[in-house]
Amino acid sequence: YATDAVRLAFGNLVTATNSPTPETREAMSRASHLAGKAINITKTTAPHALSYALTSRHGVPHGMAVAITLTSMLAFNAEVTDEDCNDPRGADAVRDRIARILSGLGTDNIEDASASIKSLLTQINCPTTFDSVGIQTSDELKYIVDSVNAERLSNNPRRASQSQLFHLLQTIQRNTVTNEHLEASVITCYSLQIETVDYGLVCTINEDIAEPIVRTVESTTANILSPTLCFLFAF
Repeated sequence: YATDAVRLAFGNLVTATNSPTPETREAMSRASHLAGKAINITKTTAPHALSYALTSRHGVPHGMAVAITLTSMLAFNAEVTDEDCNDPRGADAVRDRIARILSGLGTDNIEDASASIKSLLTQINCPTTFDSVGIQTSDELKYIVDSVNAERLSNNPRRASQSQLFHLLQTIQRNTVTNEHLEASVITCYSLQIETVDYGLVCTINEDIAEPIVRTVESTTANILSPTLCFLFAF
């Protein structure tokens, strides 16, 4: 499921967001469905665990909140060792799955994979930094770490302490995407897809009925990035 979702998402998300066609919307609906099936099997990990405070405290839509830490957590998980491995199959199994993620992104190294993900997010005006969503202080980062969802974090393939998470959040670069871009992207996502929090329902919206629905779902978790990108750390 996840491999096919990667292929469909990376091949269609930019067009589906910026100049949607029925074909790209259908492809993204299928990508979201497949990624949701993958998550239903594997559950979610650290990017999800860190995302909830971004949504509840700072109003960042769920999928975007997850996307902000995707590349940093990919790099963190790739450095798993036998000592900090959280997967009962062992560190080699985790590294094998990381390699499969990299292969799905057309590369064999973390740097190129991270660049590919960030390029995709930038093309759809999705924030990739904390500064771009108004998070600028160490206290705000500490709140995110203190509010981490322990259940989701326990499923991460590599164990992470609070100090490690705080350091990881500090290393995320700033000043690359504006809040204006975030607002534009949210509107685009609302017009493309609605999903329930538990991924139980994914509904693709036709252009001719998008606007009426947009006005009724502004309090709903609604975005095209989740779960189509969030599955990346569901092993």
